[in-house]
Amino acid sequence: MYKRQGQWWLRGMQGVRGYLPAVIGTVGQREMRRFAGRLDGVRKGLVGAGGNADEQHRATVRK
Repeated sequence: MYKRQGQWWLRGMQGVRGYLPAVIGTVGQREMRRFAGRLDGVRKGLVGAGGNADEQHRATVRK
């Protein structure tokens, strides 16, 4: 007889699925506070060659 393989844990997750956004938001805020000191020197904005090209283009184009 064929036994179902696959993602057995999905059935158990159905009951808690509605709580996940709140849990993720709470844990995410806590982790961001924990890493805040390390993130102060991190540059915010576009990254990589495409980001550099976009920033240069925006600096030279007038609206």
